[in-house]
Amino acid sequence: MPAEGLKPFRLGRHVLHLAERGVVTTLPMTADFWSEMPAIFGDGRMLSLIAMERDWTNWERHPNGDEVIWMVSGRARFITEGHGAVEIATGDGVVMPKGEWHTADVLEVGQAVFLTEGAGTEHRPR
Repeated sequence: MPAEGLKPFRLGRHVLHLAERGVVTTLPMTADFWSEMPAIFGDGRMLSLIAMERDWTNWERHPNGDEVIWMVSGRARFITEGHGAVEIATGDGVVMPKGEWHTADVLEVGQAVFLTEGAGTEHRPR
């Protein structure tokens, strides 16, 4: 049983908002989370665990900051418009440059942790 005021969360079912002033908020990962990115992400960064089960169907970019991607399990190829492509496997990571359009192909099903400056994130079809 958690101590008074402490609430467990499960990364993957929740996203963490890491505010610049040091406050952490857990938010549920709903079906429309990405299309209706909560306004709270205008300040700070977002920490998420994403299932990497199939090739991405869209491109995305984060104009307000670099994104850290770390493969917890599996293997993926991250493709960019300006910096080519890179494959990362379990335990590997990559820093996606601020503003770089990117997408991913899943080479082996797994999970990845993303640390993202979420404000202003843009998507377009692949």
